[in-house]
Amino acid sequence: MVNTADLPETRVRVHRGIVLRAGASTDVDLHVRQLHAVAGTLSPGAAFCFESAAAVHGLPMWAPHLDLAHVMLPGNAHGNRTRWVHRYRAPQRPPRTVMVNGLCVTSLAQTASDLMRRYRFGPSLAVADAALRLGVPRPVLEGLSDGGRGCRLASEAARRADPRSESPYESMARALMLQHDLPMPLLQHEFFDGVLFVARSDFFWPAHRLVAEFDGEVKYSTLLRPGETRDDVVAAQGLRQARLESLGYRVIRWTSADVDAVPTFVEGLSRDLGHRRVDHALCPEARDYRRLREDRPRRRRMPWA
Repeated sequence: MVNTADLPETRVRVHRGIVLRAGASTDVDLHVRQLHAVAGTLSPGAAFCFESAAAVHGLPMWAPHLDLAHVMLPGNAHGNRTRWVHRYRAPQRPPRTVMVNGLCVTSLAQTASDLMRRYRFGPSLAVADAALRLGVPRPVLEGLSDGGRGCRLASEAARRADPRSESPYESMARALMLQHDLPMPLLQHEFFDGVLFVARSDFFWPAHRLVAEFDGEVKYSTLLRPGETRDDVVAAQGLRQARLESLGYRVIRWTSADVDAVPTFVEGLSRDLGHRRVDHALCPEARDYRRLREDRPRRRRMPWA
């Protein structure tokens, strides 16, 4: 996400007559503040949906439209779009809504299903993983993904989802393995040296004694414990890797840039796994090898000052 920390006094107009100070917020934080600001202008029964609901629930998003507040209208009201709000006409069966921190939004399961229908398979799987991790039962997610536009891809993602996947890019990596018929790993496998705990890995292929770790930036920032520094995390990772290698395992590490470089990522992992292929019986809709147009969040409009 774009960080506005370097613009501490920036003001952003989020609705007619409503201006927010951006401060050091990320785009998602600023968008949630925008929703609180415009909630009082909505008609009774309206609920935030799509990317707006996802921002409130904490679901991962790809190339989100965060300039606009996305709102589901009640009853038979017609949708429209203004500079600040995109209003959608409610479907024949209105979605379930919940109150979260004072905002009326579509439920976590409904929001996840809505995003999964709009995304390609990799981002859709990341949303499904996150939904299960946040407590949505798989049958509920599958039920909401059954029928309608994008249902086959969303249903496939719901079936393949795994709450043990701890970050969106771990999910994206797993999606590429499924799409390219690579052997699937064990997730969050724990290693012991006798009775002594050594490490817990993101991915593990026992037959190849291969361990893969995803190095997300949050490990070095938001997940730091009090008093811990980035150098401390790097040193601890190096120690764990050395202990795993001493037990006879090979360790590879990935970053988001590695996963984004799809052909190189697939070829490298295929080589590591001995070019073995497995038919995962993925539905044709999920074999969308093309990436989303950018797979990057869209920048907000230029701040208004």
